[in-house]
Amino acid sequence: STQSTWGNSGEMLRESLLWCLWLCFLPPVLVCKVWAWLTLKAVNLFDDIILTRLSFYLHPERHPDKNMFLHTATNFGPLPSEFVNFQLPYITAPQSRDSPYLQAEADVRADETLKAYTLAPTSGHLPHDLRGQFVRNGPNPRNTPTKLYHWFDGDGMLACVHMAAEEQTGRQFMKLGELTGRLGLISILLWTLRRFLGFFPLLPVSPGQGPAPTVAATTDFELRTGTANTAVVFHNKRLFALVESNYPFELRVLADGVLQPRGHYTFSRTLTHTMTAHPKVDPVTGEMVFFGYQIRDKSRPWVQCNVVARDGTLGPDFAPGVSLPTMMHDFAITEHYTVLMELPLVFEPERMFRGLDAFTFSPSLGSRFAIFPRHATSPDQVRWFAGPPCYVFHTANAYEDGDEVVLQACRYSFINLDLSSFMDSNMSQLHEWRFNMSTGKMSERPLGSENRPNVEFPTINNNYLGRRARYCYCAEFPQVDAASMIARSTGVVKVDLASGETVGRAVWGAGRVGGEAVFVPRDPPSAEDAGYLITFVFDDAAQTSDFVVVDAQSMATVCTVRLPHRVPFGFHGTFIPGSEL
Repeated sequence: STQSTWGNSGEMLRESLLWCLWLCFLPPVLVCKVWAWLTLKAVNLFDDIILTRLSFYLHPERHPDKNMFLHTATNFGPLPSEFVNFQLPYITAPQSRDSPYLQAEADVRADETLKAYTLAPTSGHLPHDLRGQFVRNGPNPRNTPTKLYHWFDGDGMLACVHMAAEEQTGRQFMKLGELTGRLGLISILLWTLRRFLGFFPLLPVSPGQGPAPTVAATTDFELRTGTANTAVVFHNKRLFALVESNYPFELRVLADGVLQPRGHYTFSRTLTHTMTAHPKVDPVTGEMVFFGYQIRDKSRPWVQCNVVARDGTLGPDFAPGVSLPTMMHDFAITEHYTVLMELPLVFEPERMFRGLDAFTFSPSLGSRFAIFPRHATSPDQVRWFAGPPCYVFHTANAYEDGDEVVLQACRYSFINLDLSSFMDSNMSQLHEWRFNMSTGKMSERPLGSENRPNVEFPTINNNYLGRRARYCYCAEFPQVDAASMIARSTGVVKVDLASGETVGRAVWGAGRVGGEAVFVPRDPPSAEDAGYLITFVFDDAAQTSDFVVVDAQSMATVCTVRLPHRVPFGFHGTFIPGSEL
């Protein structure tokens, strides 16, 4: 009886102690939770008052309620609530012009009724060997911007033939439009507070990717926010929507061309840094080569490179030793080498104290080019070449020519990130650099004559990627639009890379604006230029968009299809052969 009483007393004592401990720790925990919640509300309120309302007066040129024509009007502007899926059944032989063999469906919302349209080509016919799926990515703001905004900040939307779907994303991420002046410093502070408080609305991680990576959770959170609005790449039966500040976003491509969002993809949780929007898929080895850059943390490499095997296995990180937090948008590969460009568009946040943009072009830094073996393991394997200052958004190709590595790209003499700077006085032109791996010397030259066209968005037959290609196809920007004060693409030029001369041109017509044209080889492939160029073209007067197919050899338009909805201006696309669907 004594033991039983003592046992009960001991049990009661233990329970009392546990309750005391619980009551001691519970209030601080609750206070911390409440404090975090109140802090987050205060951050968001401060964000709304300062960045939304005060920016209206301090930066009217970038505010959507003022002079936002460059970013949110005409075909830059968001679509209404309807998003379109275009389906184009294929035929085995050319049909007459009035044959209604093109079908389209408008997917209004998941919970609304599908509308069906029957379309005839406006002109020409759809080639019988053009089988597959065209996917084009671009920024399309899902919600009306309420703060400082830049075209590059819009939510990613995939416009597809067969299908167009919206790429949705979280909202709290660092945007280029906000990295201006003292308000930009406040943006960085609020962004840092949100990260500290764990407030990041995340898109899902693609299923079946294994255990979590050995990387700080906040870093992983950062890489799973953003827009996925720049480009797309298809590798190992996976389609990725890409933006250079985040993980790739995976979509599954079904046999009928329907896109099924899967979530952010990290290669079985082994990818721990950003991925460029312009990875390169070697047409011979099937490897996908990419890099990722960051601009904030000096303790980590500014740039890291990776190679993904044909079967989707991610190789180890390699840091080539880039010395600056530079905006590195694109790069190139050859059969054996990777070519990086350290160009003087650098991140200098202290400029915001003076009311300036955080990114600045610094000519005094010059340009540096890094060339190293694709599977390099040591910075000692990197060869550096220095040259005059310039900037490159997009490369056309690179290849090996004896002891030299040859790079071809669209070169700007200077750059900033304001769309109004993309005018004919500062448009890019095709340029060639030669790097002698034996002597360490570099030479460069413009491709073409003095009257060469202003071009961007270069594409080639990707069967020649990393090897010597004869032809390049570029969007042409011959003049500045008086209303918007930015250059508009009026057609596509075909350039002979051996001579640099323009050997063909497709012109969209008065008031019609295009963009990048994706090359699709004929099936079966034959000559390098035997294929088609496919793109979307916007008619400014009619406020409509067309799907256009051009013969890449003759540069003649072979098919135009009027779409039932306009497609906003976008960036980069790809073509997935029907055999891969």
